[in-house]
Amino acid sequence: MNILWTTLLIISIILLIINQPNSVFSALIGGGEKSITLALKLWAIYAVWLGLLKLVETSELDKKLARFFSPLLRFLFGDINNNIKNQLSINLTGNIFGIGNASVPSGIEAMYLMYKEQPSRSPTFAMSMLILINSCNLQIIPSTIIGLRMLSGSQNPASIIFPSIIVSIISLVIGITLVKLFYKRIKR
Repeated sequence: MNILWTTLLIISIILLIINQPNSVFSALIGGGEKSITLALKLWAIYAVWLGLLKLVETSELDKKLARFFSPLLRFLFGDINNNIKNQLSINLTGNIFGIGNASVPSGIEAMYLMYKEQPSRSPTFAMSMLILINSCNLQIIPSTIIGLRMLSGSQNPASIIFPSIIVSIISLVIGITLVKLFYKRIKR
C-alpha cells in the first residue's frame, strides 16, 4: 500500500511540475498545513472522547453497561466472559454515539481477550461479529462526522444524523444475518 501511495504522490508532483510549475510548492505546503490543522482538531475531539471512555471504565460504568447490553451481547456474540462483555459494552457505546476511532482501544482489548480465550488461526464467530459491528456500526449521533462537518463550515452539520442511522441499520442487519448464516453453515 505504501508503494501505491508513494507512486501516486510522485506522479501527481511530476504532473503538477509539468502543468503548473509555480504551484508545486504552494500546493505541498498548503496541503501539509491543512492536514496538520485537521489532525490537531481531530486530536482534540478524540482526546475528549477517550477521556470520557476512560471515566466510564474507571467509574465501573462499563459493568453496568455490560448488564444493560447483556441480552444484545448474548444474541450477537454468544457466551462470552464478563471482561469481554465490559470491553464490548464500551465499544458499542462509543460506536452508538459516533465516536468511532475513540472506541477502538476497547474493541482491540475485546478482540485480544477473545483470542486469549480461544487462540486459533481463524477468527471465531464472536471475533467476526466484532469486526462486522465495528465496520458498519450503528451511530445514533455521528458526533465525529458532525464535528468534521462543523470544522468544514457546513451550514447544517447535523443533517447527516437521519441518513446515517438508516444506512447503519441496513448494513448491520444484512451483516449480522450473513455472519450468523455463514457460521451456521460452517457448523454443519
